[in-house]
Amino acid sequence: MKKQLLAALLLLTLLLPFAVAEKTEAEQTLPMLELHQVNLGCADGYLIRFGNTTVLIDGGEAWPNKPERLFPQYLEAVGVTHVDVYIVTHWHLDHCMNVNYILERWGVDRP
Repeated sequence: MKKQLLAALLLLTLLLPFAVAEKTEAEQTLPMLELHQVNLGCADGYLIRFGNTTVLIDGGEAWPNKPERLFPQYLEAVGVTHVDVYIVTHWHLDHCMNVNYILERWGVDRP
């Protein structure tokens, strides 16, 4: 019995390295759609990404005299490097205050 157990353990020890699955590098794909709703105080800004396309909707600030820009800070935090389309739903400051800054910073192709 001891010889059988010893033989089984020896066989298991020899075969175990071959039983381990080989790690392969899976092809990374972009998510089909990302939708970010960003609370900017008085209004919401939206970041939509699909494939390599980035779309912004609104993104103003409620307080024109605030030194920090919440929507641009959020865009930087999530790694936005370029904006393809920027849509402003209407021209109230809480929806459009960052338009010029975002156009200059992220090079929007079609404002």
